Amino acid sequence: MSWTIKTLKKYFEQRFDAMDHARKLARKLMNKRLDGINEIREQLDRQVITFVSKEELKLVERDIKSLSRLVYIGLGVWLLLQPIIMFVMTLIFKK
Repeated sequence: MSWTIKTLKKYFEQRFDAMDHARKLARKLMNKRLDGINEIREQLDRQVITFVSKEELKLVERDIKSLSRLVYIGLGVWLLLQPIIMFVMTLIFKK
């Protein structure tokens, strides 16, 4: 086939149209992928809000330690008072 200006112009217009169509299709596909990534990012941002910070965790740990100390003190007091209560009850009910 011999190339003339008219045939070259038609050939390059077809090639440029094909490249333009391919570019538009690639952009559309890329936007679809980026939308998926943005949805994941938004989901992670929403999820991060529910996480506990280190400071809050330290406060909770401190409160748990304080409560466990109180429980151990209460158990210790009960263990000390139990024999005394049992002794007093035996004295009361012996008579």
